[in-house]
Amino acid sequence: MAFDRYAACPCGTGKKIKFCCPDLVTELEQIHRLLEADQRLAALDKVRKARAAHDDRACLLGIECVIEAELGQEEQLAKTMATFEQKHPDNPVMLAELALHRADTSGTAVAGIEPLQRAIAGIKQEIPHRVFEVLGMLGQALLSEGRILAARAHLLLCATISGAEETSAAALLMRLNRATSVPLLLKQDYHFELPPEGFAHEQEFRTALDLAMRGAWLAAAARFANVARKEEDTPAVWHNLALVRAYVGDQDGAVSALRKLAALDVPADDAIEAAALAQLIDGVDVKQRVDILAATWPIEDAAALQSQLQADGRTLHLPLDPVEMAQSDQPPPQGAFRLLDRPMPESGVNLTEEAAPRILADLFVFGRETDRPPRLEVIAARGQELDAAVRMLADVMGRELGSPESEEVVRTVPAIQQALSWRYQLPNDTPPAKREELARLQQRNVLLELWPNYPNPVLGGKAPKEAAGDPAWQIRLSGAVLNLEQAAYTGGTHDAELFTMLRQQLGVAEPQPIDPHDVDMDMLPTVRLPRLEVEKLSDEQLLRAYQQASWLHYRAAILPLAAEVVRRPSLDEQADKAEAFGLLAQSTDDPVARMNYLAEARRVALSRNESCAPWDLTELATHLVQGNAAEAERLLHHLNQRHGREPGVAEALTSLLQRMGLLDPSDRMQTSALGAAASQPAAPAPSGLWTPDSPSAPAAAGAKKSVIWTPGS
Repeated sequence: MAFDRYAACPCGTGKKIKFCCPDLVTELEQIHRLLEADQRLAALDKVRKARAAHDDRACLLGIECVIEAELGQEEQLAKTMATFEQKHPDNPVMLAELALHRADTSGTAVAGIEPLQRAIAGIKQEIPHRVFEVLGMLGQALLSEGRILAARAHLLLCATISGAEETSAAALLMRLNRATSVPLLLKQDYHFELPPEGFAHEQEFRTALDLAMRGAWLAAAARFANVARKEEDTPAVWHNLALVRAYVGDQDGAVSALRKLAALDVPADDAIEAAALAQLIDGVDVKQRVDILAATWPIEDAAALQSQLQADGRTLHLPLDPVEMAQSDQPPPQGAFRLLDRPMPESGVNLTEEAAPRILADLFVFGRETDRPPRLEVIAARGQELDAAVRMLADVMGRELGSPESEEVVRTVPAIQQALSWRYQLPNDTPPAKREELARLQQRNVLLELWPNYPNPVLGGKAPKEAAGDPAWQIRLSGAVLNLEQAAYTGGTHDAELFTMLRQQLGVAEPQPIDPHDVDMDMLPTVRLPRLEVEKLSDEQLLRAYQQASWLHYRAAILPLAAEVVRRPSLDEQADKAEAFGLLAQSTDDPVARMNYLAEARRVALSRNESCAPWDLTELATHLVQGNAAEAERLLHHLNQRHGREPGVAEALTSLLQRMGLLDPSDRMQTSALGAAASQPAAPAPSGLWTPDSPSAPAAAGAKKSVIWTPGS
């Protein structure tokens, strides 16, 4: 890109280079050319010489910081930053570089928020490009740390400022919004509230609101907090204060404000959602954690132990993934097994919940190595699960194991998640309908038996049944049920009737239907969309609500809204009904309904001369999950013959087969290879080895995820 002397000066003043630093035009152009040629060392030398000649000009210091960071010159970068901060303490570019420097040296993105907020608050005109870049970089770093609200606010501000020019923040936002593992309350849009009519401190409130609206959240938080000290019982103040605190990573402050809001005289929905959001941000229910251990025992004969394990009906031999083993720098195990709490039934056709084997641990048998004797490695949760596995192994091996020679923490998981998870292994011939039945029985057991009686940290350690009788815990209890319900929508099967029964059991009020004529649809929180009386929505309101639910992949709302979209003839030309049928197929738990929706999606697509490949791929995924080999093979051949040359189809099929463990990720599938894929076995098979709490557990072991969401899950 050619150097433009009329571009904004990199010093951050907002002026053009020609008018801001006219005496540096030649040097800046030379530096620009060196950087364009990827000659960073030469460019750095040029910058340093120019700095010496021009008294540490801000634009030169900013460029030097960027180059030194890219070259990894950390010691020199710290010195340059110190000079930059001393010479130009209020310069927005300096503050942006300071934000990056603090985030990098502290190891947490939150440390960079304060200087970046000072930069944003001090900008009066156009935001400098470097400040804008750092805004997106911090947003990405916050997301990787699991600070969802702060990350989303940074990315949204970055995408809003840039418009169509910047795509990375928008792309990351889209991925975040569609991530079903992230609770809806952490990714839905929140609106700042206006001051109530006749509010005594309206001017200060509006000043804080103006700061919040332009992204100066830290300054806004200070002003809202000051207003809150004067007016302690105004919900709008605490609502806004909670948001801006969350946006700057002050999670404790946000939780405090949300709990204050929930305790005020506000509508029940507002109080419950504030309590639920506070629980998600606080994460107290995931702070109590259980170690997943790799416990090791020495053995005398690896081959003999493998024979014992293979002969016992309570162990399941696992295939070793040669690709995964090749990527490890450690010698691979000679054998891998899954330890069950009872023998595997001969068939799963008539399997009952009580007879389904539960996974206790994964076992790895290692042979003799140069510096180590043969050993048995057991991976299980510390406590009852590991103890049960050791007792079972003693029975299998015919001798006591004693204490392990070593224990290594592989990872930690929330204690409540571990307690409420039912990790089971089903026989290969278990029909899809039986798997679905067992999953629903398990969900019923968790929701109506286990969860109500398990001590819950968000309720001060009380079990929900115990807290149900105490009015002081009603709002928090309702918030906990709401979070549980949202997790069930995203984590597997969902049965609305079970949550009605749970609320009745606990004395928690059932959420009521919402008449769209009684609310401001533009301000209605996304979490309430499933409660809308959809038949009363205008076409415009329906489409907006449907798009909102689709954008966030909120299946609880997609089901009623998309069903109403496809029902209305008035929307034949305004809505993509093939897409709506496809979303219905992806959102329903009913396999028959899913196939019917996909058939309708194909019909609509073909009537408009559009490709039906997306719906063929969706149906293929369903058949692979259910183990319908014949149907999967039929669709693979159909995709090859009818859609093999369509753009993106081969790539989408390759990705699907890799996710299902049917195609090695190192393989490259070209369009002509679609036919070869049809010869692959259609039933899903595990790729690599599953260990307790691993992301691949559900597909590999037939297990259902816990209905408890945890950061990073």
